[in-house]
Amino acid sequence: MLGTAVKKTASALCMLSIFLLSIFQFSNLATANPIIPPYIHIQSPQNKIYSSNEIELNFAAPSVELPENTYFTSFSYKLDNFSVVTIDGNLTLTSLPWGSHSIIVYAQDNEGLSYFSQTVYFDVYFNSMGLAALIIAAFVCVGLLVYLKRYKRGLPR
Repeated sequence: MLGTAVKKTASALCMLSIFLLSIFQFSNLATANPIIPPYIHIQSPQNKIYSSNEIELNFAAPSVELPENTYFTSFSYKLDNFSVVTIDGNLTLTSLPWGSHSIIVYAQDNEGLSYFSQTVYFDVYFNSMGLAALIIAAFVCVGLLVYLKRYKRGLPR
């Protein structure tokens, strides 16, 4: 019976210490001078389907949200699961393959802190009307070549 009382007391003390520790940590966070990380907004591409494999990467990283005497020193992006690519600013993504993609933009400030945008998901599928016209033109050309070959040989049409 004494063992049960000791276990309950130890459990209660443990719970009390965890509660007091969490209050202490919360109060330290509340009194610290929090720095709100800047919001990096990807303006393009957007969450939609594109019919071209060349898409503008346009993003905004307002420096007014940075603390005083702090500025961005570098930008980079990560497309799908490929390596991070360092960039100077907005650019055109070229030769994107068909399919679904994701992109994240990163920024680093002169204090060494890193920030990132939300992930944007987009799809690249070429225009089906253009593709259909290309297929029809190919069939017409093949048919015309076959006809001309038969005509040249003097075969019945």
